[in-house]
Amino acid sequence: MKVESTQDVRDLLHKVVSSIAANPELVKVSRYEPDKEATLTIYVSEADFARMSENGGRTLRALDTVIAAMAKRDRMDMRLEVVASATAPTAK
Repeated sequence: MKVESTQDVRDLLHKVVSSIAANPELVKVSRYEPDKEATLTIYVSEADFARMSENGGRTLRALDTVIAAMAKRDRMDMRLEVVASATAPTAK
C-alpha cells in the first residue's frame, strides 16, 4: 500500500486503534504538520491507554514501528504521540 499523505496514515491509525480499543468511540487521531515533520496524535480513553502501555508498552511500540516503516518507505517524517484522555478532542 502506497501512502499518499499523512491523511492516509491518520485513517489507518484510527482504524487499527479503534479495532483494539475497548472504547472505540473515544478514539480520535489528529495530525499537525508545521513543516516537514508530521505529528500524529492518538487520543484514547485512560483505560485503553493503560492497556496499550502494559507489557512494557509493546502495543505502543508496535504502532510506532508501523508508522516509522511507512514514513521511511514513502520518505515522510512522522512522529507518533498517544494521549490518555477522558474526552478526546474533535479530530482535525
